[in-house]
Amino acid sequence: MLGISRTSLYYRPTVSERDLKTMEAIDRIYTDHPYYGSRRMRLALRDKYQLSIGRAHLRTLMRTMGLVAIYPKHRTTGSEPNTAHKKYPYLLLTFST
Repeated sequence: MLGISRTSLYYRPTVSERDLKTMEAIDRIYTDHPYYGSRRMRLALRDKYQLSIGRAHLRTLMRTMGLVAIYPKHRTTGSEPNTAHKKYPYLLLTFST
């Protein structure tokens, strides 16, 4: 009647034991290095914990944990023009060939 399947109501996602251990290691690394993305996190897991994991699965786990790499986002204060400054028109535009 509502257009919702019964299986979607009863489905409980499960997380494997290996994924839980990997997520704990990701959390430890992310605490020390919150600027690591999926590529550097994968290398850190391999070097520090000898965990071999694919980048796509690592991204899925990081997304599940709500972790995002910290980096300068678009439109930082240095790249935005100051609104108090006057904008001058480009007068030579009509003369270009």
